[in-house]
Amino acid sequence: MKRQFFLTLTYIFLSLFSFAQSIRILEPENLSICEDALVTMEVNNDTDVALNGIVFDLSLSCSVSYIAGTIVGAEESNITDLSSPNFSLASIPANSTYRIEISVHLDCNLQGCIDSGEIPEVGVNLNFDNGEISDTQDYLVEATLLLITAVSDPVVFALPGDVIIRTSKESKN
Repeated sequence: MKRQFFLTLTYIFLSLFSFAQSIRILEPENLSICEDALVTMEVNNDTDVALNGIVFDLSLSCSVSYIAGTIVGAEESNITDLSSPNFSLASIPANSTYRIEISVHLDCNLQGCIDSGEIPEVGVNLNFDNGEISDTQDYLVEATLLLITAVSDPVVFALPGDVIIRTSKESKN
């Protein structure tokens, strides 16, 4: 009986003092090729101690790049490679959730990456004084399957019963 009580008390004690940090990339919505998009990350610090000395790296997939100067909630450190930029942040307070936002550009060449089987994704690796956390999020991208590049006689007049024939040029985008 004493042993069971001791184990129960130990479990409760440890669960009260469990520490955790996590990072989560929220899935971007309405992404389209050849456009810009907003990527949001949330860092949860469920500890009683602030996270300090924070440096984080993003890894963006084929034909996706960070738009310089658009970060909110952190500072740019090294952005020479816009598909793998580095950022810094002084600290994240104890028992808080911190939000970071960046804008990215989905290049028109992203269609070729998708066609070759690459899944578009964004990854983040966050390092701080006493640890490291990371996350990866893949995302759906609106892509054209067929691009009509030219149509002969775009306006045609006809009477009921007439047959209209049009020629067009298409390409796979």
